[in-house]
Amino acid sequence: MKDRLQKKGIFMQRIKSKKLGSLALLACLVIAMFSACHPTSNDEKTGKKVFTLKVNEHVFTIPIGYVWAYDRGENGTVIGANLHALYPGFEPQTRQNKEEFDKGGWADGRLISFLVDDFRAIKPISKIIERYLGEAEEIGPYRKEGEFYIYPVMDKKRELLLSTLNGENNIYLYCMKDNAVPHPSCDTNFALNRDIYIHLTFSKKLLPHWKGLTNELKTLVNSFQAKNEQ
Repeated sequence: MKDRLQKKGIFMQRIKSKKLGSLALLACLVIAMFSACHPTSNDEKTGKKVFTLKVNEHVFTIPIGYVWAYDRGENGTVIGANLHALYPGFEPQTRQNKEEFDKGGWADGRLISFLVDDFRAIKPISKIIERYLGEAEEIGPYRKEGEFYIYPVMDKKRELLLSTLNGENNIYLYCMKDNAVPHPSCDTNFALNRDIYIHLTFSKKLLPHWKGLTNELKTLVNSFQAKNEQ
């Protein structure tokens, strides 16, 4: 059954436009059904189980507690991985904190999910912003709240948040409205390097910390990479 499921690629389709509910449900299913099926090995230094991810020519050695789903290429190589952690500190799942991960959703504001994948799997970030701004032109004007320019989008439960007018710095946050769901979240894509992007989903409670969150997450993912590749 394991081989059949992997061949069909149902672990994870590219996370271009996954909704929060689907993410949470998929996470629970994957953890419950396939937690023992990850292609793991033992780290030579620590002896602990690790998960090896290869994206283009970049190789990442990831502690198994961060992994909840992955994607294989045609030759069986792991080419994309969905990871999760607890903020702050970016704790992986352990026996001691497993209950925090089992809660699902973004109720307590600590859980973050992030995908590490090939930039060729998505449109350029500037094009993503351009598409959302095109939607906004048909709906209504933006408003300014704090540091963000906030634009309406076709999905009435969501909004586009830009830190510069019209997204001139190619940074965006795609967030649930406060009253749309009990525990709203935000999504964004940003570059790790020229080859790899990170798709991040986090509780809207962490929105005031978004800059630190993305910068610290880059540091974490880079720490998984072989030292001679950084």
